[in-house]
Amino acid sequence: MSIKYGYPYWGPLLFLTKLKKEEIKKIRKLENEDNDFSETLVGLINSQNQIDSKKYYEIISPYLKAYQDAFEIYYLEKCPSIEIGKAWVNKMVAGESNPMHHHVNCNLSSVLFTEVPKGMFKENKNFKGNGAGPGALQFYNNPIRAGHITEKSYVPEVGDFFIFPANLSHAVNPFKCKGNRVSIAANFSFKGRPRIWRFDDF
Repeated sequence: MSIKYGYPYWGPLLFLTKLKKEEIKKIRKLENEDNDFSETLVGLINSQNQIDSKKYYEIISPYLKAYQDAFEIYYLEKCPSIEIGKAWVNKMVAGESNPMHHHVNCNLSSVLFTEVPKGMFKENKNFKGNGAGPGALQFYNNPIRAGHITEKSYVPEVGDFFIFPANLSHAVNPFKCKGNRVSIAANFSFKGRPRIWRFDDF
């Protein structure tokens, strides 16, 4: 199975790929409205629910292998095996947001988009600011410095799947349009310590 992927050239490996429609359909069946996970999260989001991480892992495992391939190219060292931790659904509606934060007690974090309001793309087209637009996912790598690429932002589409170091700060802007902006977040840990992770405590 050939997986297409890309990443920006900056500090950490920010891996981006896209899942197929049939895989998204399988994942949407895992969404559970009855398992509230909000107490452990920072999101200003009313609906945040834990899902079965093992079933989720079964669907996304080919993409984790593609991440490992990218890891070896980017960091010039072998990527250890990866095991999944918690996984949960963030269902955002108009006015909700996720402040800048990072994840703890894991090595990698991820976000997969299963639903995006059509109106959000029009909102972004009409956005007159000079920053990331409504509903955008933003990543921050260190303070702004001349000559450094320290920020990346993406207006997500259905199927977009990001994997990144858990200590990479990220945030989500609010939007105004009707509809749900639904993403699956999941944390992962390495079975072993990569050289590039040698300054982090497991």
